[in-house]
Amino acid sequence: VLYHRDARLPDDWIPRAKQALLETWLPGFQWSSLFYRKNLFPFFALILATFLVLATTTALSAAGAAGSAAKPMDAYKAADFLVAEHGWREQIKHNPTDWTAHYNLSLALAQQDRWGESASQAIVALVQHPRDPLVRWQLHLALNKGGYLPEPIKPFANETPQASLAGLCSPAEWQHILYGGVFLVASGIMIALLRGYRFCGKWAYVVSGLILFSGAIVIAAALYSLRTYGPLSDERAAIVWKTATLYSVPTEADEEQKTTPVSPGSIVLVQKDYLGWRQVTFPNGQTGWIRADNLTSVWE
Repeated sequence: VLYHRDARLPDDWIPRAKQALLETWLPGFQWSSLFYRKNLFPFFALILATFLVLATTTALSAAGAAGSAAKPMDAYKAADFLVAEHGWREQIKHNPTDWTAHYNLSLALAQQDRWGESASQAIVALVQHPRDPLVRWQLHLALNKGGYLPEPIKPFANETPQASLAGLCSPAEWQHILYGGVFLVASGIMIALLRGYRFCGKWAYVVSGLILFSGAIVIAAALYSLRTYGPLSDERAAIVWKTATLYSVPTEADEEQKTTPVSPGSIVLVQKDYLGWRQVTFPNGQTGWIRADNLTSVWE
């Protein structure tokens, strides 16, 4: 009919077509068909391709990082500590949470008898990776030579039980653990509700109780440890590593402005950047401007 030149349809073809359509059964969509072997193959292929791309990217990134790390380490082994310092500073600039670079930079600065800044880098390495014994050893040495001890670091310097718990994880890791504890508590409440609506057996009370108790312990440990780190767990935290001056405006030209001396070891929160200056806030609420080269950022 479609392609014949002189074809004519019968007069009753429309009702016949409608009747044929009513009598024809078309299978509906079955969700179980998603798990057929022939349908799973594209998903497996996609997952495999994604895994290969991620693995290749990670390998190339690790190789690049290893190559860039070798240069300052080679300079350090050759006793060229200034070159090693510049190399590790570049690594920190590109990856501020590279605790090994902070630790190595602390060593390079210590070799140059710049103990104040070395201590600040050792503190950053400890906060980012508190489980490493070499980091702790360098922290004790640098703090003794640097001549200051920030308040949040005192438990770690004195090896108190409080620091033993907090030192199991970094602040970032404790925050993830805190989220896990909240998830456990929510799961325990959900199981208890399911039992309340008779969707589960009596065993649900025991399971929900255990999960709620575990979640509460995890939350308490995380909150206690984050409190131990204090302001160092804030992403804006920075350490004043030498005696500095706090200005009310970001300039040294205005001699009539109010200035306040800042002792080394002070922990501040950076609010703004401006042409080599940082607007900072102290734990007591005091705010002002300080030279950026007097600060060592913890996370940024």
